[in-house]
Amino acid sequence: MPTSEEHQNQALHNLQFLKEVNSHCNNYYDWQVTVCFYSSLHFINAHLNKVDIGVDFATHELVDQYIRPHGRIRKTQLEENTYASYRALQTLSRRARYLRNDKNPDKAAFTGEKHFGKAIYHLDQIMTYMKETYHMTFNTVELTCERLKKQDCNFFQHL
Repeated sequence: MPTSEEHQNQALHNLQFLKEVNSHCNNYYDWQVTVCFYSSLHFINAHLNKVDIGVDFATHELVDQYIRPHGRIRKTQLEENTYASYRALQTLSRRARYLRNDKNPDKAAFTGEKHFGKAIYHLDQIMTYMKETYHMTFNTVELTCERLKKQDCNFFQHL
């Protein structure tokens, strides 16, 4: 079972990949959104391992049971805003991977720059939680995304 530090390192590795992909070909928004979600998943698994060593968080459903704010497992719960950001990233990633349109299931939903901007915002929220809760430090990641000019992020900025 991976340790908290190993999950954190994988999340940082994913962020480096995101930066590389974005710098060379920033129109692959579906993949960039997916990388944002999997980075957040590793940060959340780092959190879970820090507070509840010994549980293998092998499924998204199990992770959700442990982190939902009003669930039964209090010591691993996230606060509302961080949980909402994680769920938003999960939804954006599902849209990107499966063309899933929750509003109109009969139509495909494609992922664009606005969705990438939302994903960056939510990933930033999760990273802020990790910094404040576990004193993790992060370098600023510079990305090409017009929406970043309009967003207040701690760890991401528009090139």
